[in-house]
Amino acid sequence: RLSMTIKNTTFINNRNSAVVTEQDAYTTIDKCFFKSNHESAVYNKDSYVTISNSFFDDNRSDSGDGTSKVGGAIYSHSKVTVDNCKFAYNKAEKGGAIFADYITTITNSHFEGNNATNNGGAVIADYRGSDWCFSLDIEGSTFVKNHAGNDGGAVYCDSMNYLSLKDVEITNNTAGSNGGGL
Repeated sequence: RLSMTIKNTTFINNRNSAVVTEQDAYTTIDKCFFKSNHESAVYNKDSYVTISNSFFDDNRSDSGDGTSKVGGAIYSHSKVTVDNCKFAYNKAEKGGAIFADYITTITNSHFEGNNATNNGGAVIADYRGSDWCFSLDIEGSTFVKNHAGNDGGAVYCDSMNYLSLKDVEITNNTAGSNGGGL
């Protein structure tokens, strides 16, 4: 299998994603800084990605023409693990910080001021379709002042997926319709 390791690297103002992973590779991103990237800072097409000790600030999931997309900081179609990361002021249509439609684990991370115009102000576990159900596991993390235009100010988990929260703080998040927190 292919593998890629990115460590102590800064990505600022990149278009069409700062990092794209695919080809069933194992990717490790550690101690990196992502700021003001467009079309998601990290786009995980088809890999096993572990992101740790990294900071995602003001990334946007747009194509530069005003078209909004999903996952301001991370857009993942495959297994992703996030540990000890901070997500601040990222924006997207769905999943202001993270959009995932496969197995996702988030531990010891902080989400603040992220915004989705639709669902999942900070994180969304979306339904892939065709009977694909997966788990979103969040532990030891905080969600503060995130906003969704519709549902799930902090976290939105589609009804076809599984959500597990342990030792999570959800404070002062808002939603335009339902679930200021979840």
